[in-house]
Amino acid sequence: MAILCLGNSSLRIDGYGFIGELALDGSVRPVTGVLPMARCLRAAGVRHLAVAEENAAEAALVDSLAVIGVSSLQRCVAHLDGSDPLPAANAGSGTPVVEAADLADVRGQGQAKRALEIAAAGGHNLLMMGPPGSGKTMLARAFCSLLPDLDNEESLEVAALYSLRGALRERPPTSTRPPFRAPHHTVSRAGLVGGGSGLARPGEISLAHHGVQLCSMSPASHASDAESLRCNPHR
Repeated sequence: MAILCLGNSSLRIDGYGFIGELALDGSVRPVTGVLPMARCLRAAGVRHLAVAEENAAEAALVDSLAVIGVSSLQRCVAHLDGSDPLPAANAGSGTPVVEAADLADVRGQGQAKRALEIAAAGGHNLLMMGPPGSGKTMLARAFCSLLPDLDNEESLEVAALYSLRGALRERPPTSTRPPFRAPHHTVSRAGLVGGGSGLARPGEISLAHHGVQLCSMSPASHASDAESLRCNPHR
């Protein structure tokens, strides 16, 4: 777009940001991480943003940012020179997230439920031990019901991390419930703490931001099954 502006005085890109993958045929393809990039651009003073059509609803979640979705470079130029303006994109509502189990539905387990309440109130970690089928995972899933809803800024922080992971299909960006993550005990180090080849991606710890992470310990290395419940310290 900057190069095109050199030869076309009618194009004005002041205050504009552009995010997308430009294909050889001129089409604009979607990319991951649009939400955190859009938030950073807004903080830098950008007020208009052009993205791939598939990313438009995600970018529109950012307040005070006028977003348009373009299918090609030619379509973007037509909008900027005023010959064929595009309508502003609206934030998508996404698929409703499945609500976590409610602690009130758990029968018995009085001591364990009391421990969960104390951990939720103080933001503490919790280690639960017991044989398979004793209710550890069920209690851990119900732990989220004790946590308050996220505010708008917090929910955007969580959605930004899922956007970087390319996992917004797992969690609607408008969800205000704290996330719950339960990686398998065989998860790799990169899968747990983040990383990977090329562009580093957030791991399970980051995806539990403002929420809860359940870590199952391998019974092969422990006398009895154990599950560690970690309440995100940011909450």
